[in-house]
Amino acid sequence: MADFGSAAPDAAESLNLGLLRLVDGRSVGSFAQTRGPATLIVSGIARGGTSMAAQALQRAGVFMGELVDDVVFEDIELGELLERGDLAGLDAAIARRDRDHRRWGFKRPNLFEMMAPEQLRRFRAPRLVLMVRDPVAIAQRNVIANLDDAATALREAAERFSRLVGFALAAPCPVLLASYEKAILFPEAFVDALLSLAGLEPGPAGRLDVLRGVEANSDTYRSGATLRFEGHLDGVFDGWLTGWCCYRDRAEPVVLELVIGGAVVASALADMYRPDLEAAGFHQGRHGFAFSLEGLDLGPGAVAVVRPQGKRYTLPNSGRTLADLAGGASGAAR
Repeated sequence: MADFGSAAPDAAESLNLGLLRLVDGRSVGSFAQTRGPATLIVSGIARGGTSMAAQALQRAGVFMGELVDDVVFEDIELGELLERGDLAGLDAAIARRDRDHRRWGFKRPNLFEMMAPEQLRRFRAPRLVLMVRDPVAIAQRNVIANLDDAATALREAAERFSRLVGFALAAPCPVLLASYEKAILFPEAFVDALLSLAGLEPGPAGRLDVLRGVEANSDTYRSGATLRFEGHLDGVFDGWLTGWCCYRDRAEPVVLELVIGGAVVASALADMYRPDLEAAGFHQGRHGFAFSLEGLDLGPGAVAVVRPQGKRYTLPNSGRTLADLAGGASGAAR
C-alpha cells in the first residue's frame, strides 16, 4: 500500500487510470490523509458501479449500514429516509451512526436528485465517492434490469451524467470521481484511491480481499439487481379494467400504464387491497388496480396492454380485446 504522504501522482497518469480527485471543485493530485472520523458516501448514476465501490468499502471494514441489501450493498434505512425527504429522521440516523462508529458510510445512487450539494454538510467529515460509467452502458443495464425503453434510458443517463458532474463540482468536501470501466481495468489503482480517501491502511491480506470485490457484473449482482414483476390482467368488470401487479421482492406499489394501439391512455397505482393476494403471499396484498374505461371512447375490439410505467414487461393476459376480457377470471393464484 502506498504511503499516503507521498508526492502527488502525475495528473495525466491519474486520469488515464480513470481517477479524478476534487477539493472545492478543483482537481488535486492526492487527498490529505483522513486521520479522524469520516463518512464515506458512495453515489453516482444508478447502474453505474456504485455497488462495486460500496462492497469494496465494506470489505475494507467500513460500516455501511445496519440493514444492508446484500446484493447492491445499499443502506435500506438511509435510502428510505432520503426517498421521503425526512431530514429530521436522517439527522437522527446520522447522529446514531456517528455515536457508534468512528468511520462509517452508505451507498445511495442518484443522490444528486435527493440532496443539494450543501446538504452534504449534515454528515460528519463527508468524503464523496462518485462512480462514473459510460452512459450507453448504463442505459443498456437499465434496459436489461429495469426493462426500460432503450431511447428513454439513454436520454435519462445522459441527463443524469450532466447533473452528476454539477453535483461533484459543487460538493463542499473531497470527491473521488472514478470510472467504472477503468476500475475494472486497473483495480489496484481504484482500490488504493478509495482507501486513500477513506484513510484506511489495511494489510496485504485485507487489501487483497478488497480487490476481490472489484469485478464487472457478478452473477450475484446480475440476478439480484434485476427488477422482477408478478401480476395478471384479470378482465373488464362494470366498466373497469382490473388486475394486480407487484415487485417480486419489494412491497412498494407499482405505477402501471394502460396502452391501447401503442399509445398510453391512462395510468394507475397498483395499491388496492386484495385479500387473495395477501393469502397468496404477495406482501400485504395491496397490489390491485382498476382502470376506469369511462370516457376513453374505446370499442369492444380495442386491444388492451397493461405494463409497469416505462417498462417493456407486460402483464400476463395483456394483448386481448376488451370484449375478450369482459368477465375474465382473477389471476391471483397464477
